[in-house]
Amino acid sequence: MKINTIFLFLILCKHGFAQQTAFYPGGASIFSLGGISASQEGVTSMYHNPAALNSFDKSIGFDVSIDSRFISNFYNPSFGIVKRVDKSRIALGYYQNGISEYKTSNLFLAYARPLIKNLSIGARVNYHQILIQDYGKSNLIAVDFGFFSKVSKAISISAFYDAIVSSKFNTDLKKDNRIVLGFIYHPSNKVKLISEFEKAENNNLSPKLGISYSPNSKIQFNCGIDLEREMVGFGFRYNLNKLNIGAAQSIHTQLGNIFSLSINGEK
Repeated sequence: MKINTIFLFLILCKHGFAQQTAFYPGGASIFSLGGISASQEGVTSMYHNPAALNSFDKSIGFDVSIDSRFISNFYNPSFGIVKRVDKSRIALGYYQNGISEYKTSNLFLAYARPLIKNLSIGARVNYHQILIQDYGKSNLIAVDFGFFSKVSKAISISAFYDAIVSSKFNTDLKKDNRIVLGFIYHPSNKVKLISEFEKAENNNLSPKLGISYSPNSKIQFNCGIDLEREMVGFGFRYNLNKLNIGAAQSIHTQLGNIFSLSINGEK
């Protein structure tokens, strides 16, 4: 059992820290699109591109998500709340990844506001912690900077940069800086096409493609692929009054199947 948990931890280190492949907080919204992150809009954007929070146009919103992978006791929660204050948006959230022996967590505070017409900027402060049973804890502070621009009614551009400010990580557990750039195109009011490019420090460029289809105002179907990491995802979101309920399944060639469930709402 000790060997198995050590092996699992090594996978987490390789894919969760160095390549950012093992964990995308935000549940079904993220995994149904193959890990597309910077191009998320609305409540779930708080986990990735803080500037995209300005696409949230209600007074207050929340998200609660969970995903499961590897083994039966491997559950990863994420949750947060977004508040609109005049023209600005403020979000507070938390997410966790791992098992009892080896666990990472992140507490964050995000802020977004319009800079000029059709261009928003945002920043998020993250407090990351890794807990290794019998070895103690390591911590780091990271700040994410992003922008979100609605170029036209049909086209939007989104990007963020994840920068390490202070770190007490062992060199073998290094969390890489990364930059993500996304393009969103609405050929119609029912279809959204997304292309995204992610570059983590010391790793290959990771292109992603996604599509969302909404036959009506109640339901949305998503599908996406990460070409570099060989991960595909698909899922749906259903609107029940003021709640959105989403479920997704993703398949990774190394990490296996990941099932995600999300509930978010706004008013």
